[in-house]
Amino acid sequence: MSSAATESAAPQGAEEAPQPIQLTSLSIEQLDMMRKQLGGDLQALRTNLQNLRLAQQRFVSSQAAVTELQDAEEDSEILVPLTSSLYVPGKLVEPDALLVDVGTGFYVRKTREAAAEVMGTKAKYVKTKGDQLQALVEQKAQQLQQVTTTLQRKVEAYEAEKAKAESATKV
Repeated sequence: MSSAATESAAPQGAEEAPQPIQLTSLSIEQLDMMRKQLGGDLQALRTNLQNLRLAQQRFVSSQAAVTELQDAEEDSEILVPLTSSLYVPGKLVEPDALLVDVGTGFYVRKTREAAAEVMGTKAKYVKTKGDQLQALVEQKAQQLQQVTTTLQRKVEAYEAEKAKAESATKV
Protein backbone atom coordinates (compact mmCIF):
# COMPACT_ATOMS: atom_id res chain seq x y z
CA MET A 1 0.00 0.00 0.00
CA SER A 2 1.22 3.52 -0.68
CA SER A 3 2.33 5.85 2.08
CA ALA A 4 -0.21 8.00 3.88
CA ALA A 5 1.11 11.15 2.21
CA THR A 6 0.25 9.87 -1.26
CA GLU A 7 -3.14 8.31 -0.56
CA SER A 8 -5.98 10.10 -2.30
CA ALA A 9 -9.54 9.66 -3.43
CA ALA A 10 -11.35 11.40 -6.27
CA PRO A 11 -13.91 13.99 -5.15
CA GLN A 12 -17.60 13.24 -5.64
CA GLY A 13 -19.75 14.82 -8.34
CA ALA A 14 -16.99 16.31 -10.50
CA GLU A 15 -17.49 15.89 -14.26
CA GLU A 16 -14.18 17.39 -15.36
CA ALA A 17 -10.85 15.68 -14.75
CA PRO A 18 -11.02 15.61 -10.94
CA GLN A 19 -7.99 16.55 -8.92
CA PRO A 20 -7.24 13.94 -6.25
CA ILE A 21 -7.82 14.95 -2.66
CA GLN A 22 -4.88 14.43 -0.34
CA LEU A 23 -6.58 12.40 2.36
CA THR A 24 -3.89 13.16 4.92
CA SER A 25 -4.75 16.87 4.68
CA LEU A 26 -8.36 16.28 5.77
CA SER A 27 -9.59 16.42 9.35
CA ILE A 28 -11.03 13.41 11.15
CA GLU A 29 -14.53 14.85 10.73
CA GLN A 30 -14.05 15.39 7.00
CA LEU A 31 -12.67 11.87 6.56
CA ASP A 32 -15.61 10.43 8.48
CA MET A 33 -18.08 12.34 6.29
CA MET A 34 -16.26 11.14 3.17
CA ARG A 35 -16.29 7.56 4.48
CA LYS A 36 -20.04 7.73 5.08
CA GLN A 37 -20.66 9.25 1.63
CA LEU A 38 -18.53 6.63 -0.12
CA GLY A 39 -20.23 3.88 1.86
CA GLY A 40 -23.67 5.12 0.77
CA ASP A 41 -22.54 5.49 -2.83
CA LEU A 42 -21.05 2.01 -2.80
CA GLN A 43 -24.24 0.49 -1.40
CA ALA A 44 -26.35 2.22 -4.08
CA LEU A 45 -23.99 1.09 -6.84
CA ARG A 46 -24.06 -2.50 -5.58
CA THR A 47 -27.87 -2.44 -5.55
CA ASN A 48 -27.91 -1.10 -9.12
CA LEU A 49 -25.41 -3.76 -10.18
CA GLN A 50 -27.55 -6.48 -8.66
CA ASN A 51 -30.60 -5.13 -10.51
CA LEU A 52 -28.68 -5.10 -13.80
CA ARG A 53 -27.57 -8.69 -13.29
CA LEU A 54 -31.19 -9.72 -12.62
CA ALA A 55 -32.34 -7.90 -15.77
CA GLN A 56 -29.63 -9.66 -17.76
CA GLN A 57 -30.83 -13.02 -16.44
CA ARG A 58 -34.41 -12.18 -17.43
CA PHE A 59 -33.36 -11.32 -21.00
CA VAL A 60 -31.35 -14.54 -21.30
CA SER A 61 -34.31 -16.48 -19.90
CA SER A 62 -36.67 -14.77 -22.34
CA GLN A 63 -34.33 -15.57 -25.21
CA ALA A 64 -34.32 -19.23 -24.17
CA ALA A 65 -38.13 -19.25 -23.92
CA VAL A 66 -38.43 -17.83 -27.43
CA THR A 67 -36.02 -20.47 -28.72
CA GLU A 68 -38.13 -23.22 -27.10
CA LEU A 69 -41.13 -22.05 -29.11
CA GLN A 70 -39.53 -23.29 -32.34
CA ASP A 71 -41.28 -26.65 -32.01
CA ALA A 72 -44.64 -25.14 -31.02
CA GLU A 73 -47.53 -25.60 -33.38
CA GLU A 74 -50.69 -23.59 -33.86
CA ASP A 75 -53.32 -24.11 -31.12
CA SER A 76 -50.69 -25.54 -28.74
CA GLU A 77 -51.51 -25.25 -25.06
CA ILE A 78 -49.10 -22.85 -23.31
CA LEU A 79 -48.79 -21.01 -20.02
CA VAL A 80 -48.77 -17.24 -20.41
CA PRO A 81 -46.85 -15.31 -17.73
CA LEU A 82 -48.80 -12.43 -16.17
CA THR A 83 -46.13 -11.81 -13.54
CA SER A 84 -42.90 -13.57 -12.63
CA SER A 85 -44.87 -16.08 -10.54
CA LEU A 86 -48.37 -16.07 -12.04
CA TYR A 87 -49.18 -17.95 -15.25
CA VAL A 88 -52.51 -18.53 -16.98
CA PRO A 89 -53.33 -21.18 -19.59
CA GLY A 90 -53.55 -20.08 -23.19
CA LYS A 91 -53.43 -21.23 -26.79
CA LEU A 92 -50.76 -20.32 -29.28
CA VAL A 93 -52.65 -18.80 -32.21
CA GLU A 94 -49.69 -17.70 -34.36
CA PRO A 95 -46.55 -19.59 -33.29
CA ASP A 96 -44.23 -17.51 -35.48
CA ALA A 97 -45.54 -14.08 -34.38
CA LEU A 98 -44.55 -12.81 -30.93
CA LEU A 99 -45.11 -9.52 -29.12
CA VAL A 100 -41.82 -8.21 -27.79
CA ASP A 101 -41.56 -5.53 -25.10
CA VAL A 102 -39.19 -2.96 -26.59
CA GLY A 103 -39.27 -0.72 -23.53
CA THR A 104 -41.54 1.71 -21.69
CA GLY A 105 -44.56 -0.51 -22.23
CA PHE A 106 -44.37 -0.63 -26.03
CA TYR A 107 -44.76 -3.98 -27.74
CA VAL A 108 -43.74 -4.80 -31.31
CA ARG A 109 -44.75 -7.84 -33.32
CA LYS A 110 -41.67 -9.91 -34.23
CA THR A 111 -40.86 -13.30 -35.67
CA ARG A 112 -39.36 -15.86 -33.27
CA GLU A 113 -35.90 -15.32 -34.70
CA ALA A 114 -36.18 -11.53 -34.50
CA ALA A 115 -37.55 -11.76 -30.94
CA ALA A 116 -34.66 -13.99 -29.88
CA GLU A 117 -32.24 -11.52 -31.48
CA VAL A 118 -33.83 -8.60 -29.59
CA MET A 119 -33.50 -10.47 -26.30
CA GLY A 120 -29.89 -11.38 -27.07
CA THR A 121 -29.05 -7.78 -27.96
CA LYS A 122 -30.66 -6.50 -24.77
CA ALA A 123 -28.83 -9.12 -22.68
CA LYS A 124 -25.48 -8.09 -24.22
CA TYR A 125 -26.19 -4.40 -23.64
CA VAL A 126 -27.15 -4.94 -20.00
CA LYS A 127 -24.07 -7.15 -19.49
CA THR A 128 -21.81 -4.42 -20.89
CA LYS A 129 -23.38 -1.80 -18.61
CA GLY A 130 -23.09 -4.22 -15.68
CA ASP A 131 -19.40 -4.77 -16.38
CA GLN A 132 -18.84 -1.00 -16.48
CA LEU A 133 -20.73 -0.61 -13.21
CA GLN A 134 -18.71 -3.46 -11.67
CA ALA A 135 -15.51 -1.53 -12.43
CA LEU A 136 -16.98 1.56 -10.77
CA VAL A 137 -17.99 -0.50 -7.72
CA GLU A 138 -14.44 -1.81 -7.41
CA GLN A 139 -13.04 1.73 -7.72
CA LYS A 140 -15.41 3.06 -5.03
CA ALA A 141 -14.57 0.14 -2.75
CA GLN A 142 -10.87 0.93 -3.13
CA GLN A 143 -11.49 4.61 -2.38
CA LEU A 144 -13.54 3.66 0.69
CA GLN A 145 -10.71 1.43 1.90
CA GLN A 146 -8.19 4.25 1.47
CA VAL A 147 -10.39 6.73 3.34
CA THR A 148 -11.07 4.22 6.14
CA THR A 149 -7.37 3.40 6.53
CA THR A 150 -6.41 7.08 6.64
CA LEU A 151 -9.20 7.80 9.12
CA GLN A 152 -8.04 4.97 11.40
CA ARG A 153 -4.46 6.26 11.30
CA LYS A 154 -5.56 9.80 12.12
CA VAL A 155 -7.76 8.61 15.02
CA GLU A 156 -4.90 6.48 16.40
CA ALA A 157 -2.48 9.42 16.11
CA TYR A 158 -4.99 11.74 17.81
CA GLU A 159 -5.56 9.29 20.67
CA ALA A 160 -1.82 8.75 21.11
CA GLU A 161 -1.21 12.50 21.23
CA LYS A 162 -4.09 12.95 23.67
CA ALA A 163 -2.71 10.20 25.94
CA LYS A 164 0.77 11.75 25.74
CA ALA A 165 -0.63 15.18 26.67
CA GLU A 166 -2.57 13.70 29.61
CA SER A 167 0.49 11.88 30.91
CA ALA A 168 2.58 15.07 30.58
CA THR A 169 0.05 17.05 32.66
CA LYS A 170 -0.01 14.38 35.41
CA VAL A 171 3.77 14.66 35.97
